[in-house]
Amino acid sequence: MKKILKGFWNYIDGVYGLLLSLYASLAFGSQAVLIYDSFADIARGIVLSIFFSFLFCPLLLKKLRTLELKAPGEAGRKDRLLRWLFFLIPLAVMLIAFAAFYPGGFATDPVNQYGQAVSSQYGDWHPVIHTLLAYKLPLLLTGGWTGSVVLFQILWLSAAVGTVLCVILKYAGRKIAVFSLLLFVLNPQLSFMAMFPFKDMSFAACTLLLTAFSLEICFTKGEWLRKTPRLIAFILLLALATLLRHNGILFTLPLLFAVFWFVGKKRTLIVGLGVLLLMGLVKLPLQKLLNVQKADQRQVEMLGVPMSVIGAVAANRPDALDEETREFAFKVAPQEVWERGYIDGFNYVKWAPETDNDVIEEYGAVSVVKMMLKSIKASPVTALKGLIRVTCPVYSPFYYYHFKDVWVTDNAYGLTQTGLPALRNLEYQYSQLAGIVAPHLFYCLGAMHLLILAAVLAKCRFRKKEDLKKLCLALPLLIYNFGTALLMTGAEDACRFFFYTYFVTPLLLILFFRKDAQESPIAKGDA
Repeated sequence: MKKILKGFWNYIDGVYGLLLSLYASLAFGSQAVLIYDSFADIARGIVLSIFFSFLFCPLLLKKLRTLELKAPGEAGRKDRLLRWLFFLIPLAVMLIAFAAFYPGGFATDPVNQYGQAVSSQYGDWHPVIHTLLAYKLPLLLTGGWTGSVVLFQILWLSAAVGTVLCVILKYAGRKIAVFSLLLFVLNPQLSFMAMFPFKDMSFAACTLLLTAFSLEICFTKGEWLRKTPRLIAFILLLALATLLRHNGILFTLPLLFAVFWFVGKKRTLIVGLGVLLLMGLVKLPLQKLLNVQKADQRQVEMLGVPMSVIGAVAANRPDALDEETREFAFKVAPQEVWERGYIDGFNYVKWAPETDNDVIEEYGAVSVVKMMLKSIKASPVTALKGLIRVTCPVYSPFYYYHFKDVWVTDNAYGLTQTGLPALRNLEYQYSQLAGIVAPHLFYCLGAMHLLILAAVLAKCRFRKKEDLKKLCLALPLLIYNFGTALLMTGAEDACRFFFYTYFVTPLLLILFFRKDAQESPIAKGDA
């Protein structure tokens, strides 16, 4: 028996293979819960997931462990040309989409922020700093030209994507940089998501830059951050990323912790104090000066998962709910609204005209969580399906959702879509083709996470300090993505919440597969 256990332990590659296999088992097993209804079928699917995970994950780890990236050679003329192309090609791809969908995608949230910018009456449901920078500033600079909102976002995103590609060129060489360029521009999400001036897009640009700069800090042993302009830029981006999303701190705080290991206490303290100062200036004097209206219903934002679990039972097994939970659910929305509107989470119900979200605020977070637990006890399979449906985009390698259209919501500001129909049709057709040919490459967030975790476990040894430092640089993405999954109200939000992941993943893979963490000769120049 001991020989069998020892052989099994050696085959799965010890604790590293065990961790990856367990994660993969949960990720694949979640799909069985969604597909099947009977307990026997679900159990059979989970057992098969465990079997295949423990069979193939150790083989994947052993294969990845043999892969290495060598430091590239000296920079030449080709590299200077490539740097220009890294900015211009993504810009051109997004401008084609801009011409197709002009003036861009103005869903409910962008229309609301556009109205704030036009009227100069601000609220903080959407961060006021985003409304000012992404809406008010472009409109002021262009004399009120509506198209400037999306055009400025395109310029901002192309600068971020180009910077990422330049860092890849510096530390991984031309072939991988060009391959990454193709991955980026062939991903339909770059064109479709760039058309929507959501705060998520500005957050994505910040996180791309912050991750690229973090690699610079890592490979130069902290020297990169010693120059004052870079320090200021890093502080600005950290503050902006924290302000752009109410849960942005899930990314920026772990990143600050990771940077500490490379730059020391003094410089980390300077960065932290600089970020707090900038945030304080925005949150206090700026908001007071602009008379920003406080938003209500903040608990609704935080209780997406509990409401989705309760909603799954309310929509499918209302008879299983106890009296208190049933009363609560049907105070929030009538039973027919739950039955009609519960689709992959609470989101559609939340925005139904018959829904009263104030009820959630009245009951409070503690009561809602308790009712979620009672719903799980009352109907475990249905509740588990509700939990998985709203969170599975983050871990399921099979789930993919993306915007299949760019639209303008009915509004009072004269915003209408007047782009070129022929180009629009081409964009739609290519998006559908990409979803058929390579969905896991372009749309499956869970596949990206599985790849990142496999790279971490293949290349990191937790007893080595240098490996732990690298691991810390992967934590911001993992903590933000998995933490945000617990705040989601609907699976369809995943395409914009986690958009940046597809463009950050190559940077993290380079971090772990680089043969050394020393500054290469080419790294002496700036990206």
